[in-house]
Parts: sequence; structure tokens; C-alpha cells
Amino acid sequence: MAAVSGVYRVVHRGHRADHRVMIIKGDEFPRCRRCSRDVTYELIEATEYGPHDWDFAGPNLRLVE
Repeated sequence: MAAVSGVYRVVHRGHRADHRVMIIKGDEFPRCRRCSRDVTYELIEATEYGPHDWDFAGPNLRLVE
């Protein structure tokens, strides 16, 4: 399970070049259809998932003009 949201490098068992994916905090790391659990994920950059960011997901506040 992903501890943080971010961009991860995916390393397969040799059938595919490394690539990057976005994984959200709490998601299970997906299995590969070809190499099943023989795939690894390496966090490249932790980042907030937009809808989980407080400014976007927090209470709607009206600004006083």
C-alpha cells in the first residue's frame, strides 16, 4: 500500500522498460499482468493529489470582498 501520493518508477522483470506512474496514498500497488508481483515501485517525487489538498477539498469558504 502506498504510504504517500506521488510519481513512482515502475521496474518490471525485463519484459518492459522502466516507466513512471502516479499512485495515490492508500492505493495498493498494482500487479503486472505479465510479471505479477515481480514488479517494484520506487518513489521519485512525493506530491499531493489535487482533490486531497486542503485548499481544494477543505470547507468552502466565501471570501469577504
